[in-house]
Amino acid sequence: VQKKINAALNAGDFVHGEMSGGIRRAGTNLAEAAQIMDGLEETYWEPDLDAPLREWWVEVDLGRVVLAQKVVVKFAAEGAGDPFLQFKVLTSNGDPAFQGSESLNYKVAGRSEGLNKTQRVFEYDLRPSKPADPGLSGDVVQYVQIVATASDGRRSAEVGESTWNSLSEEEQGDVLYFRRESTGVERQVEKAEYEAISDAQFRGPVRYYRSE
Repeated sequence: VQKKINAALNAGDFVHGEMSGGIRRAGTNLAEAAQIMDGLEETYWEPDLDAPLREWWVEVDLGRVVLAQKVVVKFAAEGAGDPFLQFKVLTSNGDPAFQGSESLNYKVAGRSEGLNKTQRVFEYDLRPSKPADPGLSGDVVQYVQIVATASDGRRSAEVGESTWNSLSEEEQGDVLYFRRESTGVERQVEKAEYEAISDAQFRGPVRYYRSE
């Protein structure tokens, strides 16, 4: 039994039944999901921004049962992408959720705290999920699921107008228009209403965002 290895890197070498290790399922963008297991920092999986948040998950099959000490989640480097705003990590030894079910019995191994905009590496130490020798650390794992639980969607970060114009259509986020009331309060309005404001003093700011 090898120790201190990344069990995801060679998951495809193991076959169980008619399946081999790798990506078991993904809620969206399945074609790119295997890139999270290739060990390369420059490749990654990302969900389809147009898909509902409930579909932002990916499920990894290690191909065999391992005694895992921890799960490490790495997001793309700064400038290459954003980390999930909020997420959780679940693990399973392969037991079904209930008799005859194709879904697995998962337990939460860890979750992000608060709303994350900057942290890109997370480590979650695993503890035995069933009674075990006091000297045993880690847990028996074959499947790992990463699930996004919050997103900034198309308002990830405010940018200047020129920066927004230079982004690709996919990267361009929302544009918000504001009317300035006589009291000084700014109220968000539709673009057509904003453009219909003839008196410049009542035209508030226009805010540009890039997508997550």
